[in-house]
Amino acid sequence: MVFNMYHHTKILVYLVLLVLLSHSSWILMAQEATEAAEELEPVSVMTALGEIIGQQTDGLATFLGIPYAQAPVGDLRFRAPEPYPAWDTPFVADEFGDICVQTTGAFAGLGGDIVGSEDCLFLNIYTPPNMAGDENLPVMVWIHGGAFVSGSSDQYDLSVLAAENNIIAVSINYRLGLLGFMVHPALSVNQQTGASGNYGLMDQQLALQWVQDHISDFGGDPENVTIFGESAGGASVCLQVVSPSAAGLFVRAISQSGLCLHQQSFLTLEQVDQKGEDYTTTIGCDTTSDTAECLRNASLETLLLSSGLEDFTPWWPVIDGHIIPQNLSEAFASNNFNQVPLISGSNQNEGRLFDILFPLLAFSPITEEDLVQRIESLYPDQSAEILERYSSEVHGSAPMAAAAQTTDSYFACPALALNDIVRETIPIYAYEFSDTNVPLGFAGAAGGFLNNLELGAFHAAEITYVLRTPNLSDPSLFTPEQDELSKIMMQYWVNFAYTGNPNGDGLPEWQPYAEDDTILEFIPGAIAPEQNFSEEHNCDFWNSLGQ
Repeated sequence: MVFNMYHHTKILVYLVLLVLLSHSSWILMAQEATEAAEELEPVSVMTALGEIIGQQTDGLATFLGIPYAQAPVGDLRFRAPEPYPAWDTPFVADEFGDICVQTTGAFAGLGGDIVGSEDCLFLNIYTPPNMAGDENLPVMVWIHGGAFVSGSSDQYDLSVLAAENNIIAVSINYRLGLLGFMVHPALSVNQQTGASGNYGLMDQQLALQWVQDHISDFGGDPENVTIFGESAGGASVCLQVVSPSAAGLFVRAISQSGLCLHQQSFLTLEQVDQKGEDYTTTIGCDTTSDTAECLRNASLETLLLSSGLEDFTPWWPVIDGHIIPQNLSEAFASNNFNQVPLISGSNQNEGRLFDILFPLLAFSPITEEDLVQRIESLYPDQSAEILERYSSEVHGSAPMAAAAQTTDSYFACPALALNDIVRETIPIYAYEFSDTNVPLGFAGAAGGFLNNLELGAFHAAEITYVLRTPNLSDPSLFTPEQDELSKIMMQYWVNFAYTGNPNGDGLPEWQPYAEDDTILEFIPGAIAPEQNFSEEHNCDFWNSLGQ
């Protein structure tokens, strides 16, 4: 999820809940689906790095936890990743690797525990069975979300995507939070780019380079790679699209709820250098003769749990002049990006996950006072105008008003702005996911209450529809109309990966975004062009405020 981290620190409380939920009931459902009934047999693939032994059934082969980079520890901490060396004995790829270091609450000021490992740079490959290495199937590489501070590849089950569509699906881990994006002048010395930060984005690029070098051994076509992701994964897609060092690593891109163009999403190196210096002062690394060495030798507890800053906010990708040369809006407007076909969209009620569900799970529902304070803090000069449009009276309650403001200003209108900027340069297929009855599938005593919340088409709800495996919702609970919508969405994504055009026989026509501002709306039983998106989400209003 991509949010203004300098004003919305409280959102990270809710992100913690998302991580905990994703690593419990939903991830268990995903693992159970992958491991269902059929007996697993070993399957071997020979690569230039050495033999890799995975597992396969009649319908699917998996190769899990393959290292694509050396552990970024010691002198490699806070540096560009180094490729993993070849191995002499067969590498057994039968389980996910460790997730990247993250905390259960420290980034949100909650304290908490450190989970994961610094030795986390792994990828996972899902293929149809018995790939001989010469099939040249399309490759889809999934980049996970989590606000660049949380999440992992093992939260997402790509088995149905691969097995039912004759494609190769890949998911990757990348460094997160401070370890993935910390900026400090001392860390910029001796970097390949001359700038610190963006280690997580460089991880993504090295994983994509690994795919270029080795995916043909698994039956994939390195010249037909599509990157796709949701939330921070969708933002990562946009960042890679504008990164010169990602050129040639993919030929198509799909950004789901990526919030790529919100003006406060990504700051410059100069804007965050001081933050790095303040941080090193807090943990005592400014008193040593070598600040960089101090940071690389510090314990994870010191780095992640001892900030002592009341307003501590997470580290995110930065406009460093190298990996990300310029502001994304400027890069797209000047055609200074990797010009590949793009699918881009958002969900009709993105904000309800953050402003209704998560506050309730945190026992802190948004009040009228919270709503007013938030708007006045974020928009001191325009707060009266915004509160007039996003009031409890207009939207029925303070949580609903807050959710509408989050949806429109952070997701819907920036997504529309991206469409408008690039439509004359590349084919862009725009969508809005609008299923207002997504089945959550909560269990336990509170399940009935939570399942009946009016969450609509909340943030991340579409993932289950695209992958057809459990995530924040459960496909086993789909109605026939929802199941059909899911099948169509997956087919659009797969067709796009094959040809750069999502259309195909039997599918509702999806026209590239053009001057009539028409996008495709995904509603069960009613997929159709939508022409009132801008009006529904107050985009002219937000544009007038410079959002």
